[in-house]
Amino acid sequence: MKRSNRLASSLLVLRPKKSSISGDKFEILLVQRSRTMKFASSTWVFPGGVYDKADGNGVEDGLSFAEDAAVLRRICLREAFEETGILPLNQQTASRVSCDLNSWKNWREKVHSDALNWSVFKKEVLGGGGDLFTQVSPLCCFLTPEMEAKRSGRQYLTHFFICEVAARNDNSVDQPWAHADADDNESVNVEWVSPIEGIERSKAGELLMFPPQFYLLQRLSAFDSASDAVKGSSWFCSGRGNKNNLAIVMQPEGIPGNKASLCLPFDEAHQSHPGPTGALHRMSGFMSKDGMDVIINDLAAAHIIGREGFNKWKWSSGYSNNDSKM
Repeated sequence: MKRSNRLASSLLVLRPKKSSISGDKFEILLVQRSRTMKFASSTWVFPGGVYDKADGNGVEDGLSFAEDAAVLRRICLREAFEETGILPLNQQTASRVSCDLNSWKNWREKVHSDALNWSVFKKEVLGGGGDLFTQVSPLCCFLTPEMEAKRSGRQYLTHFFICEVAARNDNSVDQPWAHADADDNESVNVEWVSPIEGIERSKAGELLMFPPQFYLLQRLSAFDSASDAVKGSSWFCSGRGNKNNLAIVMQPEGIPGNKASLCLPFDEAHQSHPGPTGALHRMSGFMSKDGMDVIINDLAAAHIIGREGFNKWKWSSGYSNNDSKM
């Protein structure tokens, strides 16, 4: 089977909750993929998609931009706009946008039909070049496991970026960039959930998701606010010293004799990027009826998070175990 290797980028959109309980102070946007999609049908993911040559000025090979933060940001912003209508506009950009929800949706369809229209949209609706958006930071990067790539014939190198938008506005219909809805094409449902709620509903079988999405929800549950999560993005295997400060590539690997677990870089069992003996950085319960769990211990965390965040990082109450506490 000929393998298809593709560059992809997703955007984690966070916003504060108007009212909250302890450990549940912000929420994140999830979209459900259409059941007609050839890959990952009906799963819940973060808005995003694959490289289009319009993202790279006509260059066909998307993987040539695997370390180009500007192109990767362009992909995730364009795809988030197409799929949900959400954009993290800064105040200056938002103040000059004059576009109702119907016109906004028409532009989404135009961009979906031809990615070249993304540049046209930014010029005609958002006001041209310059800095149009709030902080959009690299967070994490996953490469499809080799065993899955061989099975499906597809391998995705997916960079995840993170941003924050304003708290829910009941009049967001007048601010279309803050109003999320499905495009009824690639995405059929959208939901704002807290990381804890997403974890619970995944475990209950209500939100079908793959390991990267679950992993990121679990990691996000460590933060007290959306702002803290965006500021703490460098704690997510950021690959300190990497070009453009992009995250290191995390490729899950199987663990011999343990079919229900996947190990990640800096786990003692990881072949490509092993950690010291005893280091745990893995996902357990993969494909089990009880749902997944993320396990990180101190030995692995020193490499994953770095000393700067080591004493600050924590799991939220109810979602930690003795091995993952700091």
